[in-house]
Amino acid sequence: MLPDITVLAVTGGLDSDPAAREVFRGVRALDPPGGVILRAGADTLVAELDAVATEGAVHIVREGDADSLMRALRTIGLRRASCDPDEMP
Repeated sequence: MLPDITVLAVTGGLDSDPAAREVFRGVRALDPPGGVILRAGADTLVAELDAVATEGAVHIVREGDADSLMRALRTIGLRRASCDPDEMP
């Protein structure tokens, strides 16, 4: 079974957390690639994560931002309906 959505909590950029980076790369390397939500702490520099954001497939959400989390889940879910979160249905 492939994961539809993976949520990773990150306290810095992916380069500062090798374990999170490997999970992220592994999930995105699946066929079809899994959607990812990067849960960033309140003091995390989101700009460090912008490089990996992929429209609709990789989302950066601040901790405590329930509205952004729900939007990310819905967007990934809609794209998973097409079996490829990197393509719009």
